[in-house]
Amino acid sequence: MRQQPHARSRSGSWEQRKRLTAPSIGLRGAATQWRAAPTRDSRTSSRRFRGSSAARASTQSSSSTHASSVRSRRASCERSEPQRNERRALSRWPACFVEEIASIVEKAVPHVVICVPPLEALQIAFTGEGKEKWPAQLHDVLKARAMAHPVPMQYVLPSTYDPSKSRKQNAITKRQGQPQDEATRAWNLHTALYYKAGGYPWALVRDPGDLQTCFIGISFYWDGQEKLATSLAQVFNERGEGVIVRGGAAKLSAEDKQPYLVRDDAENLLREALAQYRKEHRHLPARVVIHKTSRFTDSEKDGFEAAADADGVDMIELVAVGRSATRFFTPRAAPPFRGTHVVLDERSQILYTTGSVPFYETYPGPYVPQPLGITLESSQLAARRHGLEILALTKLDWNHSRLEGHDPITTLAARSIGSILRHVGPNDPLGNRYAFYM
Repeated sequence: MRQQPHARSRSGSWEQRKRLTAPSIGLRGAATQWRAAPTRDSRTSSRRFRGSSAARASTQSSSSTHASSVRSRRASCERSEPQRNERRALSRWPACFVEEIASIVEKAVPHVVICVPPLEALQIAFTGEGKEKWPAQLHDVLKARAMAHPVPMQYVLPSTYDPSKSRKQNAITKRQGQPQDEATRAWNLHTALYYKAGGYPWALVRDPGDLQTCFIGISFYWDGQEKLATSLAQVFNERGEGVIVRGGAAKLSAEDKQPYLVRDDAENLLREALAQYRKEHRHLPARVVIHKTSRFTDSEKDGFEAAADADGVDMIELVAVGRSATRFFTPRAAPPFRGTHVVLDERSQILYTTGSVPFYETYPGPYVPQPLGITLESSQLAARRHGLEILALTKLDWNHSRLEGHDPITTLAARSIGSILRHVGPNDPLGNRYAFYM
C-alpha cells in the first residue's frame, strides 16, 4: 500500500472530513457530525411545524376535538422526525467513505484503501429504521458503491484493532463471539491486504504434464429489484488469478424451484467468461471445470458445451458441489480426517474438506464437520482428480490464513460476490477482480 500525504478534501475542511485511512478518532468525529446535522434539522422542522399548526388551529374551528387532532398530528410528526433523520444519516454514511476514496484516487491510486467505521457509524447503521436499513449488508453496500473507483477496499471493524470494543460492537451488531488472538488477526488482515495489493500468498501445485485448467464457479442471487439473476463468480487458473463476470437473468424450475439457465444464456455466460480469461491471461485454457451449487440441467449442459466448442476448448467438465447429508464416524473420539474422500459410484462422491488435522492433532472446529457432496455431471477424468482439485481450491480463500476451508473458492466466491452484486445497478461499474469483493 502506498502511503498518501494528508490532503484537504474538496468539500469541507480537514476537521469536517477525516480521511478514511486515519485512526478511529478522526472517523468518530465525522460520524458525530453526520448525526448532529440532522438533529439541527429536526429542531428546525419541529419549530416550523409547531408554528404552522398553531396558525391553522387559530383560524379554524376552536372545538376541543379539532385541537386534539392537531396535537395528535404534531406529536406524530415529532416522533417520526428522528426516524427520518436516522435514515438520512444512514444514507449519507456509505457515501462519505466513497467520496473520500474518490478524493484519494484523484491524487494517486493506492494499492488498497482501508475503511475503518467507528462504533458510532455502526450504531447508526444497525439501529436505522425504514427502507434504507442496512444492518448485515453494510459491508456489501459499501463494497458495491466503492467499485466506482479502481482500487480494492479493506473493511476493518473496530474490534479488529481494539479488542476492548468487541463487547459493544457485538451488542450493536447482535453478533456474539470472542475476538481472535492478535497473531491470528494480524495474519488474516495482512494476508488479505497482500492479495488485494496484487500479490498471491500461495498457489496450487500443478503437474507440468497436466492440461492448463481454469475453474469457474456459478451460483444465483436475488438482485435489488428481487429479480433472480446469475452470478458467475470467478474464472480461476491454477495460480489463483481470477476475473469476475456477471450473468443475466435465470429461471426457476417448475419441478424443484431450483434456478437454471436456458441454453443461449448458458452459452453466452461461458463465452463471456472465456473472453475475459483470454483478455487477462492472453490465452485460453485447454480444460475448463465448472462448479455449480445445484444440478446442471440439459439446457445448461448444451449451452456450456456449445460455448466450449465455439472457443476451441479441448475439455469441459461439469461438477455439482453442495452440502452432503451423509456423515461418517471413526473408532477414534474425533471426526474423519480432512481430505477423506469416499467414492459412492461413478458419478457421486463425498469429500471432507474440514475434519481432524494431523498437524493440529485434533479437529479445529466447534461443530460436527459436514462433508461436501460432489456429483460429476460431465467428466473425462477420474473422481479422485476432482476430489484433489476441490480440496486444493478450499485453500485459496485469502480472507483468512487458516490451513483449511470448507468450500472451494469457486462456489464460496460466487456467494460472496452475489451478496454484493445485488446492490450494484445494471449500468454501474463492476470490479473485475475478486479482490473487490472479499
